[in-house]
Amino acid sequence: MFSKLEPTLRYTDISSNIADIDHDADAEEFEYDGRIVYRGNKDSLYTTLDVFWLYDENSTRVGLVEYSKTDHTCLWFYDNPFATLFQDTRWKSTDKVLWSLLTPEAYQDCLDTDFLKMDEYALQSDMLLITPSKIGTNLYVYQCSTCGKKTFTEPNGCSAVKRPIDYSQFFTLFLNDSFELFEPPFGFRLQGLDGLSSQEQALLEVEPELLRE
Repeated sequence: MFSKLEPTLRYTDISSNIADIDHDADAEEFEYDGRIVYRGNKDSLYTTLDVFWLYDENSTRVGLVEYSKTDHTCLWFYDNPFATLFQDTRWKSTDKVLWSLLTPEAYQDCLDTDFLKMDEYALQSDMLLITPSKIGTNLYVYQCSTCGKKTFTEPNGCSAVKRPIDYSQFFTLFLNDSFELFEPPFGFRLQGLDGLSSQEQALLEVEPELLRE
């Protein structure tokens, strides 16, 4: 989850399990965003913000609250990993998996390589397979100056040029680790430019006119 108060901060521990610091803690009841939850101890891992994990009545971790010196906000866990990452419930599951888009031949190619080269296969068709863990990282592609083949790793015996991913040049599929496909909000666009924060690299750009009825 990207912090709302600290642009460079990304929360990676989004398990529903009780945080280590909150085992045997005497959690207090609070109301945030209209929800009654139980707040754990301050997490000392975070130094720029005061961060507290939030739990429901069954001791299931459901989110967190972050405090700056002047403000506070909540981040919630959702069933949808992209909705959790961006705190945007407009992300929707398509109820489809990647395999439903593949021809039998393409599926067999993936099967023959234990599905370890799916990213590379997709890249040859100018397609990117993006999971939540890839968002906010600098992705690069190598392209052979002779044959034009694209790879994510530097090829052997080939003169290749390394470039940052230009998302506008690829068709992007968003999926989780189980290969379930997700649909972004209308107008969503990824950017990946050096020198930007992790949140800015994963910028949600929704043009206002696209959202008007």
